Amino acid sequence: MTGIQGYVSSQSNSTVTDVSIAASAGKSLNVHASNSQVSTFATVSSLAQQISDAATRAAARDAKIGSSGLAAAATSIVDKLTGLSYQANKVANDAEVPNTDDPTLLARAKQATDSINGKGANPFAGLSRDQLALIAYDEGGSFTVNERKAALDEAQNQESQWRQQTFAKAMSAYKGGEGANSREAGKQLLDHLKSLSPIEQAQYPQSYAVQLQVMAESGATYSAASPLDALKFLSQLNKWATTPEVDGLPSVATADVGVLPKPDLAKFEADASLPSNELMAKYEKAVRSLPSMKSADLPRSNDPDRLAQALKATDYAWGNGPSPFASLTRNEVVAIYYDDSGTYTRDERMAAVKQLNEIDRNLWDGLTTRAANTGDWREVNEMGLKNYDDLLPIEKMRYPANYKMQLQQLLAYDNAKAGGALSKEQKKTLLEMMDALNRHQPETAPDSKGKSDDARPWNDSWSLKLADLVRHAISRGAVSSSPSAVNASSVDMAGTDS
Repeated sequence: MTGIQGYVSSQSNSTVTDVSIAASAGKSLNVHASNSQVSTFATVSSLAQQISDAATRAAARDAKIGSSGLAAAATSIVDKLTGLSYQANKVANDAEVPNTDDPTLLARAKQATDSINGKGANPFAGLSRDQLALIAYDEGGSFTVNERKAALDEAQNQESQWRQQTFAKAMSAYKGGEGANSREAGKQLLDHLKSLSPIEQAQYPQSYAVQLQVMAESGATYSAASPLDALKFLSQLNKWATTPEVDGLPSVATADVGVLPKPDLAKFEADASLPSNELMAKYEKAVRSLPSMKSADLPRSNDPDRLAQALKATDYAWGNGPSPFASLTRNEVVAIYYDDSGTYTRDERMAAVKQLNEIDRNLWDGLTTRAANTGDWREVNEMGLKNYDDLLPIEKMRYPANYKMQLQQLLAYDNAKAGGALSKEQKKTLLEMMDALNRHQPETAPDSKGKSDDARPWNDSWSLKLADLVRHAISRGAVSSSPSAVNASSVDMAGTDS
């Protein structure tokens, strides 16, 4: 073995060297070695003496400046070891050597510098957390800056590993049917916090210990009966486990879900090159794969954020809760709706259907109401043409082949009837409105909560409204009464005959 691990643990079949360093001053160092380990004993003894001296200085510092002073001291020290201050003095830090002729100390300092620069193992790997803290936060001159930084790096590495193991244990318990136990997690986190040195504890928020105490005393065990609550807690724990800074435990509010595979717009835009029959087959296959009832399936993921988001989509799709896709553009929502690759759950795709209806309802209701009151349908037709042009190729498969021509004929008729087309300013306003609505979708209206038909894809489809306009135009003789002119009314957003 090399470095400190060689000092702490001997080779196999040799006597184990006990290097138990006291975390506070006044405790002695116990070193047990065989006569054949004189060199190892001397090496360990020199490090042990340095750490013992550092413990004496730490105890005096802690007693002198108290917890508030420790927090400020820790901030200053961490900056010197990891922040801008360290980088500004990087050359000097790398060149620093201990003020000694002891080859052991010189070799260790060089190994610390090498490890920081990616050229070797950390000489302090394997030391306990209290030993690492005594080295990292010691300003007595026994250790070089790079030795202290190496000790801090190892402490942070151990912290990260412990956090990830704690989360993995909680996740394993949940998946094994034991539930997600926030009470047990709170106790583990509180015990761990109390085991840290005072200067490490001082870096956490003042409310952290209290928060953990509350978790330990009044936490819950989230079972399969409350999967969203369980996954929210696991999401919270996962964020804590993957946060390198000492920020404490994120609250459930800040641990809200939001991990979603990015909708693959490029894949759907590339469909424009497909023959019409192939694109129609792709459209029909995607539509047939949608569920006819709540499925509550989960994605293939161990990320609690991702799992919780899928459950939110289920709640939204079938009548409860806010939309998980409210920040997406219309075509991004469409890309989720038609993606039958397994990237999204079936309920997420149904949630996309519902979100799409929300977008279109907010776009078309005001326009069609105004048109019905004034008799001027030009705005509706102008918007219909622009919206159709912006559709992804697969979504156009639910319209008749001559749908755009029908709208153009209808617009020409209404322009003639009104004595002219809309002005450039009116068109600009329409397009700005459509763009705003397509990029910022409001959530479900409060009065629609709980209505299961909101999740059905044909509910309030704007394409049906435009088809009604075509039929109305036919009755006035504005366009020819070909069978294809009314086909839009027989196809809903999920391809189901009405």
